[in-house]
Amino acid sequence: MTARARGVPTPAVVAAAVYRAGLFDRYDLVTELVPSVQPLAAWLEGSTPLAGWERAVDGAARLVRQLSDAGIVHVDLNAHNVLLSPEEPENGWVVDLDRARVTSAPNREVARRMSTRLLRSVRKIAATAGTRIDADETGRTLHATADAGEVNE
Repeated sequence: MTARARGVPTPAVVAAAVYRAGLFDRYDLVTELVPSVQPLAAWLEGSTPLAGWERAVDGAARLVRQLSDAGIVHVDLNAHNVLLSPEEPENGWVVDLDRARVTSAPNREVARRMSTRLLRSVRKIAATAGTRIDADETGRTLHATADAGEVNE
């Protein structure tokens, strides 16, 4: 909820449940449906045409920047947690923020680590799917956006 309040595009939570499980609690969340989006991984796995890959990477990089600018550290950022529309991939959503950490200020080093983790995920999925992408160019795009200043809306 903090990420959304800080301007990060993430689906709104519409219902939640907490279950006691010994020393720990288990949480289940139901979020709003975001229509017409697919994970970034879909481009690599062949369910979305690879022709839009560059725009998809730009959209993913923008999300990394938005997280960083909002002081949100997504500790599990991967190609399955970045949701993009095939028609407008520059306007994406990020999900699976259950282990995210909140900081008080943007941190470019944290943004770089998130983009590196996302790139590792992209490379792994592409290799498994047999999809040929320019991983070096993808990495440059992700890192350049992470290293830049604040996202302009």
